[in-house]
Amino acid sequence: MPSPRARPRDERRAGVLLHPTSLPAKYGCGDIGPSAHRFLEFLSSAGQSLWQMLPITPPGRGFSPYDSTSSFAGSPWLISPEALVAEGLLGPSESNRARLPPGIVDPPRMMASKRRALTEAHRRAMTGTAAVRGSVLAFARREAAWLDDFAMHEALVEATGRPWPDWPAALRDRKPEELARVRRELKGPIEQRFFEQWAFARQWQALRTAARRSGVHLVGDLPMFLTLHSADVWANRTAFDLDGRGRPRAVSGVPPDRFSARGQCWDTPVFAWRRLQRAGFDYWLRRARAASRRFDTVRLDHFIGLARYWRIAPGGDARRGRFVPVPGHQLLGAIAADLGELPFIVEDLGAVTPEVVELRNRHELMGMGVLPFGWADPKSEHAPHHVTPRTVYYTSLHDTDTALGEFLSEPARRRRLACETLGIDRHAPVHETCRGLLRTAYRTRANWVIVPVQDVLGLDSSARMNVPGTSEGNWRWRLDTVPRRRAATQLAALVRHYDRDRALRPDPQLL
Repeated sequence: MPSPRARPRDERRAGVLLHPTSLPAKYGCGDIGPSAHRFLEFLSSAGQSLWQMLPITPPGRGFSPYDSTSSFAGSPWLISPEALVAEGLLGPSESNRARLPPGIVDPPRMMASKRRALTEAHRRAMTGTAAVRGSVLAFARREAAWLDDFAMHEALVEATGRPWPDWPAALRDRKPEELARVRRELKGPIEQRFFEQWAFARQWQALRTAARRSGVHLVGDLPMFLTLHSADVWANRTAFDLDGRGRPRAVSGVPPDRFSARGQCWDTPVFAWRRLQRAGFDYWLRRARAASRRFDTVRLDHFIGLARYWRIAPGGDARRGRFVPVPGHQLLGAIAADLGELPFIVEDLGAVTPEVVELRNRHELMGMGVLPFGWADPKSEHAPHHVTPRTVYYTSLHDTDTALGEFLSEPARRRRLACETLGIDRHAPVHETCRGLLRTAYRTRANWVIVPVQDVLGLDSSARMNVPGTSEGNWRWRLDTVPRRRAATQLAALVRHYDRDRALRPDPQLL
């Protein structure tokens, strides 16, 4: 039986999907400072009660938020230099030197620029008032269970230029005397990471408090897998299926599906589920706690991986993998017992089997629907007329083209069917097509409707965030400016018309 508190979110809500890196900012990358607070104001004026983000942990290869180096740390690239200036931790001249031209994110250039600013902010914090120094050190002690390993890992990667499986055996295998030596010799770089996580936590808490005061519910994202070259895998090796040298015995991915005809090989190590279960799923419980402390609700990425995962030989072909069962019921039961609820929505797209459906339904979790997946197929479960209340319905996703881009790329027959579904003239101007997409999603029975900001603004394929199966040019898209009043007015009208304007109750603990 499901936990009595693991119930679906039964209110009709509306929200927007926007990753903070896509916000406009002066430093080469959106962040959680003033532009994020302005976006909250936009959401509130537009009647939106949900802001969904991609993972806010440190990004890995290709700047991907789904290839993170930690489940627990916040991305230092989301720290706002403007907020540091306001706190006296960065001078205006250092802040100005960190500025970069507007446009898409250029990760190497942005990281180098922000790293210089964060280094200066750390120097000021440690040589400034005793109150600031004490706050940073108290935070480091409070979060030591994960922060010590993360900070040491990041400092070592920077010092050696190599990932942890390539370190000397004593360091790779975490011999206590080696770790003690590293703490002494890399004290400065380690404390730099302590400071960055302290700064991130303060700025994040300010944003979350503002969101609650605005009646906006923050929706996060918990990736299923971690990159091998992460602090998590180094510090929790028994949770993963690795050999004695720290190399994966198998990697994860998916078989061929609607996103990739050749399947996808993610090269991320798979979990050692039997060992995890014997240990009471401790590592997963810590991941869930960390995510639930930051967000009101968390999207479980690749939910089918909690029913079974696609196991691929290292360096192998994704088409030649095999499915392996996972104790998903036991894991979700353990999380519900630990947290008192399951604060999740689930990404249940892909190879959905009866076991996946049963796992989702037994634990009363909301699944996902995607309008373009069903607008030309009346029998699809994604078709607007088939969407059930226990659904989060999207006009597009970070892994798909924008809704307009998808619509314009459809063959003539499918576009004609889509127009019939959307109730629009197939010769209508583009702006009317975009309004029709939003109206269709809003009027469904789905409890939650979430529209990527690209679809709010009616943007085409040039605003796409990610192309699955490719490694270049993704995760770079950015807004030029926070959406204006006209977009807010149009969304607010939809919210009222389709009864999605019930305000969230503020949490007194966060006010």
